[in-house]
Amino acid sequence: MPPLRRRVVSTALGAALAVVLQSPAARSATPGDDSLTISAIGVELGACPNVDRDELQKLLALEFQTLGVQPNGESERVVVACSAERARLTLEPDGASSDVELSGTTPSAWPRLLALAVSELVIETRARVRVATLPASPVAKRTAVASIPATPRAIPLRLFAGAEGRWLPHASSNLWGPELGVEMDRFFPLTLEVRLHASFGSTSTDVARVHWTAEGGAVTLRWDLRLGRVTVGAGPGFSVDALQLSPSVKIASASGQSLSGPWGGPDVDARGLLALGGALLVYARVDAG
Repeated sequence: MPPLRRRVVSTALGAALAVVLQSPAARSATPGDDSLTISAIGVELGACPNVDRDELQKLLALEFQTLGVQPNGESERVVVACSAERARLTLEPDGASSDVELSGTTPSAWPRLLALAVSELVIETRARVRVATLPASPVAKRTAVASIPATPRAIPLRLFAGAEGRWLPHASSNLWGPELGVEMDRFFPLTLEVRLHASFGSTSTDVARVHWTAEGGAVTLRWDLRLGRVTVGAGPGFSVDALQLSPSVKIASASGQSLSGPWGGPDVDARGLLALGGALLVYARVDAG
């Protein structure tokens, strides 16, 4: 089995008279010649007295025939310059070169090392030249224009309905009633909420029983925080109601008169919401004002 090839970079070149291994362009095969002939390029040996030229010629012919290397002009040749430890291979006229380490191997193995190095140098150099001279493929420039219909951005609105309870500490009364509202969280975490409500209740004294009716609405700007299905938030608001007080006199000698007027002012709103899925949710709100 021939030894493996080893390469090192060196600038040492042997200078001597050259012996040219003839190619078919220089000579034709005779009955005494080997059937394997160098059919691609010439190889010029310089200062390589220990290289078996006949063996090298046979191995080169086998390499070129196996790889299908064809002549690439009469001026193409490989110059092999030997020194004590290595051989420098130069492919002319391209100028590509490589080195073959000869030290540590017997001279009988040198033809195999040189034949493999020569074929490799020729193949690699031709491949680089072929890639460098390939014409650039034209790239078709196409401009794709996508027509996207302009659609108005939907404003996220949520309608809700619930029950409202009010505690009036100074009047010792509680007001209860329905509420209906809508909220917009387009600029989340800020949420704008508008509510309409109606509340009813009564207060009982020794003289009369007073019935409360409050109908109105409220606006709240709240800062919300979403934690999965839970949303909590707080913010300032303002509510206004049309309040009516209607007394029912308990004493026969007394008389009562209904009163009505606006009732409202600023307040602070805090709300917690739990989404149960789909359009179903549960919320609780506390406001003070």
